[in-house]
Amino acid sequence: MSTITVTTDAGIQMPRLIYGTAWKKEATTSLVTKAILNGFRGIDTACEPKHYSEDLVGQALLEFQTKHNISILHSPLQSHAINMQVYREFEKFVHDGRVKQLGISNLYDLNGLKRLYKDARHKPSVIQNRFYAETNFDNDIRQFCRENNIVYQSFWTLTANPEILNHSLIKQLAQESHDIDLTPLTGTTNEQHMKEDLEILQWSSSNYEPIEKLQKLIHE
Repeated sequence: MSTITVTTDAGIQMPRLIYGTAWKKEATTSLVTKAILNGFRGIDTACEPKHYSEDLVGQALLEFQTKHNISILHSPLQSHAINMQVYREFEKFVHDGRVKQLGISNLYDLNGLKRLYKDARHKPSVIQNRFYAETNFDNDIRQFCRENNIVYQSFWTLTANPEILNHSLIKQLAQESHDIDLTPLTGTTNEQHMKEDLEILQWSSSNYEPIEKLQKLIHE
């Protein structure tokens, strides 16, 4: 198993660590440029102007002639029928070769995910959710993702979990590298932290006891 990428159900190699661009405002272009220069190969943005400056992300990406390989429905809509109506439009992007795979974000209802997966012609390759205790860390959704080779991308992975972040176990895990079926987003604005985040992917560990304890912490 690669520590750098994960292969999605669509057969696409996706980075295991994604750079998130929310809340960057006028600094977006320069920060995305720094992220790419430091080694990030996955950039997350959204057509949601309250939190994102998608046009400024685009300016940075133009410099590197990057390819857009996934479109993610930002959140579920009022009903499954409307979800599928919009998702069908996304599927046209795949059919026309504009993107290679699809996904959905902010979906915390397992039955809703199952219905989408069942009715989709191009199955979602990614689900991107806030990772926190209020949703039981999406335990049931992550299990469904494992069973169907869907990549679970987490955001607010640290910010939303201060009680876990301060746990002594996390301090131990911070010295090692483990795979817990998450592809996290990091939104750091510190270039040194960008480098340190990517360096984690190069670490290796054969000590599985701490990760078993962490799985209990996140109700897995």
